[in-house]
Amino acid sequence: MKLNNFKDLWTQVNKIELDRIVKTELIIFEDEGLDTQLDDIHSSNAKELFTVLKDGSVHKTLVYISERPKYYDDRGWAYPKFHMFDCQTMKSMREQNRGDRYRKAANLNGNFGLNIVHEDGKKKHIEKHLEVCGYCLRLYNEHYQESKTKPTFEIKEYINKPMRQWKPLISEEEDMTVVPRFYAGNWKQISDSIKKERNYTCQECHTKLDGDMKRYLHTHHMDANPSNNDQGNLKVVCISCHAEEFNHGHIKSTPDYIRFEEITNGAVA
Repeated sequence: MKLNNFKDLWTQVNKIELDRIVKTELIIFEDEGLDTQLDDIHSSNAKELFTVLKDGSVHKTLVYISERPKYYDDRGWAYPKFHMFDCQTMKSMREQNRGDRYRKAANLNGNFGLNIVHEDGKKKHIEKHLEVCGYCLRLYNEHYQESKTKPTFEIKEYINKPMRQWKPLISEEEDMTVVPRFYAGNWKQISDSIKKERNYTCQECHTKLDGDMKRYLHTHHMDANPSNNDQGNLKVVCISCHAEEFNHGHIKSTPDYIRFEEITNGAVA
């Protein structure tokens, strides 16, 4: 890429640094988990817990108490449960300002990183299989119309389910890539204008999507900053190419993506 001035260079440096940060954050989030005060965890209108990472991507979130006094183990006390919905336990912990005890994660194997705190303050890190919260499981069964029990509930199955009832949070106009508060108030006008300027053509696969197919054309922020609407930061892409951008794989679970794939593969007329 040819850089004509220091502003262009600084933009590229920032993008590289942002990519490094968000990739690292995602790896930690999906592995050992990120500490939280609970104020950076949101809930959908279906009460599902989710986290918005630094690149604006939305992820289902499992929350659990990450530190445990050793004398709990010595006395044979049960281990805490993990949460996936904004259940009554989570609300109680917020009201008691006890969010510093929690960690957020999205691991798929059911093992959670815990710090066992000894009387002298030293900590020992262990991996422990935790059960799902009974209140959360009840909300899960109601929301997904299932009848899972603690032994039959699988984290991987839950995490891989598309989030439902997002309409009040994410609209089709905003491409379902981030929570709307990250966008400029006139984002739709900006997006429509640049799509028209670039002849409704995907800049990756060069497919033209006009008429009724415009809904499958997105505007992507290349530096992952939705507030940076400089033309050089905006790229017009079809929904299929958009889903291949870093940390945008969640688009593949949307109805528009599935429909577009059916159309382009000749599965529908």
